[in-house]
Amino acid sequence: MNPAISDDAFKPRFTRTKTGCLRCRKGKHKCDEEKPVCRRCQHAKGQCVYPPPPTPKQKIVTIKRPRYSFTEDSNRFEELDENGRVRHRPPNRGNGESSGTPFSISMAPTDPLIMTFPDPQERELMKHLLCFGTVMMYAIPIDDKPVQFLDITQCLQHPRGSSFESDAQLLSLISIAAIHQSSIYMQQEKRYLTSSPVGRWGTPSILYVSPTSENQQRMRAIGDHCSNASLELCKAAIALKMRKDQRVNLETLDMLLSSTVSVVISRSLAGDANWKVAFEVALKVIELRGGPAKMLEDANAESKSALLRVRTLLENLVVMDVCHCLASGSAPSLMFEPFAPWWFDYSSESSSPDETDTVHTAYGMDRGMVELMNRINMLVHENMALSALHDQSYISQHEQKVQDLLLELEIWENNIGEENDLTRVQVGNLITMHSMRVVIYVDLLHYPHSDPVVQSSASSALRILETSRDTGWVIGLLLPTVIAGSLMVDVEGRDLARKLLSGLRSTFAFSYDVEEALRMLERLYTLRDQGAEDPSWRQATNSGLLFL
Repeated sequence: MNPAISDDAFKPRFTRTKTGCLRCRKGKHKCDEEKPVCRRCQHAKGQCVYPPPPTPKQKIVTIKRPRYSFTEDSNRFEELDENGRVRHRPPNRGNGESSGTPFSISMAPTDPLIMTFPDPQERELMKHLLCFGTVMMYAIPIDDKPVQFLDITQCLQHPRGSSFESDAQLLSLISIAAIHQSSIYMQQEKRYLTSSPVGRWGTPSILYVSPTSENQQRMRAIGDHCSNASLELCKAAIALKMRKDQRVNLETLDMLLSSTVSVVISRSLAGDANWKVAFEVALKVIELRGGPAKMLEDANAESKSALLRVRTLLENLVVMDVCHCLASGSAPSLMFEPFAPWWFDYSSESSSPDETDTVHTAYGMDRGMVELMNRINMLVHENMALSALHDQSYISQHEQKVQDLLLELEIWENNIGEENDLTRVQVGNLITMHSMRVVIYVDLLHYPHSDPVVQSSASSALRILETSRDTGWVIGLLLPTVIAGSLMVDVEGRDLARKLLSGLRSTFAFSYDVEEALRMLERLYTLRDQGAEDPSWRQATNSGLLFL
């Protein structure tokens, strides 16, 4: 025998059992595991206790995040299966899900709002936004697009903390909802409403809170805080992405752009001039994307829904820019060339055969009318610069452009025809057309406000706007109302302008911008009564922005 090998090497080895009784295991004896008492415990007349059976190891299961899509048939978000089809749910069994509202979102653990908005108050605000309609409060409701330029499904698939850009997007939506809810509290507190406020489908406000001044201010503070936080996240995301990689992901930039547009809308609804900071950030994002024409080209190559989303974002920004230029006399920042081709490119594209032009839907006027307003802004800014020049050739060219614009407006009016039985878009075109004539007469031809031509155009704009209220359409057109109303020299004209703006207080289109428009009018009337000669609306509107 090899002396290096011990006798112990040939002894049978026993694997220590984990199922023997505790007494045998403590004494390190082999237990025969006889039940209920093993033999060793029988001989020793001791207590025989067996340990509980071991628990089986649990398998690690990877949980996939569910996908959701909005379906027109059910007017709700539906969960999708792995093949992209709607996953059929069992009927509701009293879990608190409402069947009367278009956005009946369950509070089950798979609720997309719970995953995206962990805070209960945030979820309530988002439900409010979904029920009260599009971000542009004056727009025609679109059932499957509660926020016109935003992919809601995309938002719900990015939970909080995913990235700077996704958080910025979610916070910007909360900001809009909070500001609008705050304005509803104001409607109720000041008794502008004779009944409970309803959304665009006749749905009531979800946040059943006493409409006191404290709740109103609290909700407004939430809106202010979320819009500021969203804007800071946008700035940080741009700085970080540009430093890390010059080729920034296009989806990231589109999310940042939608966030900045939402912040601009939130600030404007709040009657706050801080919208300008967000607008400048939006222009920076567009520059990083290669400009409007490149954005539309890339979106068109991606999908029809991407094209519609990008186009609607650009349209919102153009209208904001047009309003700002009308209010300040500054040069356009986005569509800075006459008849910009990209403004009309892909404009016939839509997400469905029944969907009308997006400018028609959102603003109640033709795309060409918005472009005409932009050219008028360009001439107003040019007129200010030409006043310091003495070159007659430039002045003559400028004067010819002004006459051409007046001729265009006359052609628009002739094409619209009689004022009876007009469509919503025709009414919007007609009101805007008369308001733009006022701008040309006063700013470019320097007519006094009392001139019969000026008074006729301003009075026509207000009269048509008054008639349109009988159609049931909620047509805001705040800035044209302020422009036309500011020229009213008699009591009757002033009262009509006040009536048109104050009438919006009892509609779902009401927000703080309506109150700001009324304050602007009163400031202008005070200036005129104090002896100011033809005070311009720009003396009251250059610090804010009013949506059309």
